[in-house]
Amino acid sequence: MSIGKDLLSGLATVALTSSIGEPVSAAYLGATVQPIFNATIEEFKKRVLSVRETNRIDKVLNDAVNKIKIRLEKGDIPRNDGFWTESHVEVSDAKAILEGILLKSRDEYEEKKLPFYSNLISQMVFDTSWSYERLNAMIRMFEQISYRQMQLMALALQKGEIQTPQWDAKFKRTHEAFSYYDLYSEVVLLSNLALLHQPGTAVMMGLGDKQSLSPIGKSMADLMELSSMPQEEIEDLDKMINLLNTKILHM
Repeated sequence: MSIGKDLLSGLATVALTSSIGEPVSAAYLGATVQPIFNATIEEFKKRVLSVRETNRIDKVLNDAVNKIKIRLEKGDIPRNDGFWTESHVEVSDAKAILEGILLKSRDEYEEKKLPFYSNLISQMVFDTSWSYERLNAMIRMFEQISYRQMQLMALALQKGEIQTPQWDAKFKRTHEAFSYYDLYSEVVLLSNLALLHQPGTAVMMGLGDKQSLSPIGKSMADLMELSSMPQEEIEDLDKMINLLNTKILHM
């Protein structure tokens, strides 16, 4: 099994060749980041995994290493806030979160989502604002959303809002809207998860005419680095929504 092979060599290379100074020396990474990865990977090696499951985990780990390496070379310093510390009675927060991410990656049938799991690992390594509790909540929420819902969030991030005029009424009462029901249901679920909301301070029932990222949605978009979503995918989705809105006017 190849899980972790590139990760371990990658982290070792980063630690030994990084030019950003003492805070990211081999000794520093050896005492914090690398043991957590090593221990988690060793545990996964003991599991019975299919070839596809192994490949998914390898992709996430190897992508994460490349992203960690880039951040180290830019001068970012791994967090040193107790996140990596283990006691004799429990594993560290970092190990628990890393294991959770890899378990979700193992079972992720939408493989386009995998690079965003590696983004989560990279953020976890450096950003002290992401506690165990916040990361755990985001992992559970991220598991529930589809890749197209991620595209919708990326579109809202880029444009500020998504136009959804009369969607509730048309989709609930008009048969002609049925062919777009999958898109409508995905927007509704994002709203129900409080990842999208109606702009402004007024609270309304239903979707309303516009949807923007909520504070929770913006946090998830930042954590998963949804700004890296391929631009052509966002533009294609935007065109689909515009076409739907044109058709809705005539339903």
